[in-house]
Amino acid sequence: QGIEFADPDTPFSLYERKLKEQEQKAINDFVMSHLTETQRRRILMKAEGLTLEEIAEIEEVSFQSIDESIKAAQKKAIKLREKYLKKF
Repeated sequence: QGIEFADPDTPFSLYERKLKEQEQKAINDFVMSHLTETQRRRILMKAEGLTLEEIAEIEEVSFQSIDESIKAAQKKAIKLREKYLKKF
């Protein structure tokens, strides 16, 4: 017949995964709360899978404006994430 495999998820591994998810959510919330409203909106649209061209069309601005805005938000997010992790 077949070989039976044990469930790889132990109570401890499930607990660890939940803690990591909570930590990631806390970091994301911290970062998003420190971005401008425009940066947040554009980052969320990009995360939803819209292209920069589509975001530019929706926002009625140039592609370059969107590209610069998202790059600046990403740079800022990296610094904010580092700042958050140093606090804890």
